[in-house]
Amino acid sequence: MNNIPPDRLKTVVNLCAFALLLLGLLAVAGWISGNLLLASFGKNYIPMAPSTASCIILLGLSLPCLRLLKAHMSVRVVLILSSFIIFLLSTLILAAFLSGKEAYIERALIPE
Repeated sequence: MNNIPPDRLKTVVNLCAFALLLLGLLAVAGWISGNLLLASFGKNYIPMAPSTASCIILLGLSLPCLRLLKAHMSVRVVLILSSFIIFLLSTLILAAFLSGKEAYIERALIPE
């Protein structure tokens, strides 16, 4: 049923992880440098939020680690920790949005 060679799947996973890292790092570089064109990926788009960029970077780092999940216990700790950080950030931003208050999370991640 699955005729795709495992080496090809590993390559696809690594390319996707690299793309996530690149997008997240470009957005963070845009916010740090003040060049929001890097964070928005074009002048007709709104910039990616720093929290979103941080979560995308964590996901890009976690994706290749999934292959090593059975090999190392420390990999499980890294994956659980990054998942918890993403969950915590997302929950705080959602709670701030639903309450109508500003959470200042974006300012904590990328100071002005």
